[in-house]
Amino acid sequence: MIDENTPNWGIEPVPDRLRVLGLLDTMLLWGNLSISLLVIVLGAFLVPALSLKTALLAILVGAVAGNLLLGLAGLIGSDGRVSAEPLQVIPTGRNAHAIRTDESNRFVYVPTLGTDQVFQFLFDDKSGRLS
Repeated sequence: MIDENTPNWGIEPVPDRLRVLGLLDTMLLWGNLSISLLVIVLGAFLVPALSLKTALLAILVGAVAGNLLLGLAGLIGSDGRVSAEPLQVIPTGRNAHAIRTDESNRFVYVPTLGTDQVFQFLFDDKSGRLS
């Protein structure tokens, strides 16, 4: 929850309509998780009951089904609303843990816990990139 005293400037937050997973997104996410966990557990239980070849085939089928669901979820996210990859990765000190813009929205500050430094970058609000 954002405090009411938090300034309303800087990088625009993700719109509310994009913050919450829809029913289909949630079902795909949890379905993939359950299938992925099921593959590991069932593989352990099936080896004594089945031949090694049949158990490995069952694990392979489960892994393929789980990856297809994960790929489908990625396809849903790739429609331009949510990026699967970061726009830009910038090397900083160890344990960078926050990002903050100044009031002019021209500079970004990144503190690090590992090296006790604060990095300053120029922020291009048109492209969303730092330099």
